[in-house]
Amino acid sequence: MATTADSLHETNLPEPQFHENFCNIKVVGVGGGGQNAVNRMMGEVHGVEFVVINTDQQALNLSNAPKRVKIGEDLTRGLGAGAQAELGKQAAEESLSEIYEVVKDADLIFITAGMGGGTGSGAAPLVAEAARDAGALAVGVVTMPFKHEGIKRRRTAETALQQLQEQVDALIVVENDRLTEISDKKASAVECFRIADQMLMQGVLGISDMITVPGEINLDFADIRSVIRHGGGAFMAIGMAQGENRAEEAVQAVVQSTLLNTTIDGATAVVYNVKSKDSPQMKELEDIGDAIANAVAPSAEIFSGWAMDPDMDDHLQVTLLATGIPIPLEPAATVDSRERPVPSPRRTQPLNPTKSATAKAAGDSTVERIQTVRTSQRTSSGLPRFLSN
Repeated sequence: MATTADSLHETNLPEPQFHENFCNIKVVGVGGGGQNAVNRMMGEVHGVEFVVINTDQQALNLSNAPKRVKIGEDLTRGLGAGAQAELGKQAAEESLSEIYEVVKDADLIFITAGMGGGTGSGAAPLVAEAARDAGALAVGVVTMPFKHEGIKRRRTAETALQQLQEQVDALIVVENDRLTEISDKKASAVECFRIADQMLMQGVLGISDMITVPGEINLDFADIRSVIRHGGGAFMAIGMAQGENRAEEAVQAVVQSTLLNTTIDGATAVVYNVKSKDSPQMKELEDIGDAIANAVAPSAEIFSGWAMDPDMDDHLQVTLLATGIPIPLEPAATVDSRERPVPSPRRTQPLNPTKSATAKAAGDSTVERIQTVRTSQRTSSGLPRFLSN
């Protein structure tokens, strides 16, 4: 019987066995949406460091995260950004030193936020840029607003998504409207949002499991880095099955996952891992590999691993991360293009964590947009320390 990627919130996946001092993974929730996602994840994801960043002191007080960072104290006085993305960005610029302190020493950072709000939309791109400046891989996992939230919020979200995509190594986008399509019509709002949170949990659990659990065919952080650096949209799924057809059912649960409005079709880079209690049949490994290869671009770069886990009983699990996928967006509405916000030119110098928004405002009331020029490949000096040896 298969366990599809869509029902993982009802399944207790085996917890990865993390090795101390191996790979530093952080999950950073930015704004109200990101903070809520972190709060709901904390009891289910282990072996990572959780951080929340917000302009709203009252919201921060409600978080269970071990590290809570208030940004923009002088600008917002702890009262939030009021759905103003520009205010959220200025708050992050005011507190760049605190943000750099959050991202330092990390090898991989997941940045989760709800696009369309003030702090998440405005601050998440700066958090991502700081993460990459610090030498970490940055993966964005964000939600897009419901249609009923209005065109203005959708436009804010689309602009923020464009800015975030320029700063992260890979980006997973969850359309909130998809939550009602793939969930039970009688599902509560909390149950629907947990499906969105599940995508981040899949990413953290899946990637950390690939890296930290020794396998018969081993994957390492360099393999993950190669796939994530392909950029573009990302697709993450985990499938489990048992029984005679477990390999076919598990891999189909992955490649046909409907949690995202993207598919694996056309992916240019893939890393996947197969895990079972005992050695799988060679035919099972071949069937899984063929199904994945047939679903992605013919020239896709594919990394695969296989590990045995005594806690897996008779299940077989397939974990997959694919990148280089176009990001489809649902249009907010047919509007006059002249009304759409136009991103300003990108900055050509890296962020300066010592410069505050207050000091910048003294010289120019307009805070310029993040504009650090990125390349698809980082130099060796920008790699995490344990990869540069």
